[in-house]
Amino acid sequence: MSPLQEYLLAADGVWWHFFYKNTYGLCFRKKAGAYFSDFEILEKDCQEDFCVTLVGNTIHLVCQGNDGSILYFCYEQAVWQKEIILKSRDQTPSPKHFALSVISGSINLFYILSYQEKMMLIHHILNRADEKPHVVDYLDPTDVNFCLAPHNGTELSLCYKNANGACGLRSFRWSSKSFSPFFVIDASGNMSSPVLWVHEDDSVSIAAVLRVEGFYNLVVFHRETDGGLTPPTTVYLDCARHPAHTLSARDSALVLEWLDGGSVMTSTKASEAEKWRKPTKYMRVTSGEVVLYHICQKGKTAPYYGSNHGNDIRLYGAEHLLSMPPEKTEKTGFRPEGSDALDFARMFGYKRPENDAFHPDYVTREELSKELSAIKKLLKEQEKRIKELSRWLDNHKTESIAENEADIDAILLKEHRSAKTVVTGT
Repeated sequence: MSPLQEYLLAADGVWWHFFYKNTYGLCFRKKAGAYFSDFEILEKDCQEDFCVTLVGNTIHLVCQGNDGSILYFCYEQAVWQKEIILKSRDQTPSPKHFALSVISGSINLFYILSYQEKMMLIHHILNRADEKPHVVDYLDPTDVNFCLAPHNGTELSLCYKNANGACGLRSFRWSSKSFSPFFVIDASGNMSSPVLWVHEDDSVSIAAVLRVEGFYNLVVFHRETDGGLTPPTTVYLDCARHPAHTLSARDSALVLEWLDGGSVMTSTKASEAEKWRKPTKYMRVTSGEVVLYHICQKGKTAPYYGSNHGNDIRLYGAEHLLSMPPEKTEKTGFRPEGSDALDFARMFGYKRPENDAFHPDYVTREELSKELSAIKKLLKEQEKRIKELSRWLDNHKTESIAENEADIDAILLKEHRSAKTVVTGT
């Protein structure tokens, strides 16, 4: 069972809701108060698979057109920009399974392409003109689900089932723009649909479906920072083949959620030392369709199950998350930390005094040019004055110079006597 997947973004003090609506296409609406506004249509001629991410207050969205092309939208400074980043030769759409991740200010797009009956996992860095799409690997055509999760630094982990049926991990290192070798988690071909969560210490938890004697079980692995892999822990027996499970962290606890017969199930693990708790079922608050929401805020994206209630959205396990407007942020676009003087100073422990009322104003290029011209003129005048002083010193090398105030009178008296002798001689 594949639930509807939609996105909620916290941008500039407003909640943005992106979703696909039949006959309308790709839509969005906003929530600045108690309820969401009426929706607007962003792209009508598109498929229902899309992905959205947020960098500061800049929104990045990728979707597939009805002709199979890949479309990229960017919203910055209240303006939407649209670009076609890949055209389809046969103009036939196919599921792309888009996923976006931000590393060092660059937008990393992953998606699936079918070529000569092979399923290719593609990596494309969007905002770098010199970077072309790159084939990461070939996937098992019976299970093209893949997932990715960014680390705290400049790396991300990618988990998928390759063409040989092995399920494993690869890491993308931004410093070298390269992927690590494929780390096999399960080579039996019985594991499918992996999802990831990266912890603060950079260790990785992996939840997947494991087939055992004809039954599908929901299991969790943990990969330590040294590369060691724990044995699988079975959380739920006899689940669906594709239970649409998610893995995340809330209030310092690891949370596993999945679908079972149309209901949302959950299990938590409070700490590494504790076991997974007995699965429980969320109480249904409506007969409406269950939606998987991807919530982007403060530079991170986390999955939440919920349901749509007209002008409102209710989330399972996070009822109050959307009750208040998100915090506003001054950072926009791709500006990284430390790119201005104040951020750079903060990185090294500088704190602005509380009584400091300085607020830098915007300086136009014309004003800056005038100031530079004035400085150049002043430097030329100083250079001229220095040359005049140098010539004067060359002409008075034989004259006495007072080393202290006590010598001044003696030097003046000597000069006076010399002048008198000259006059007398004349």
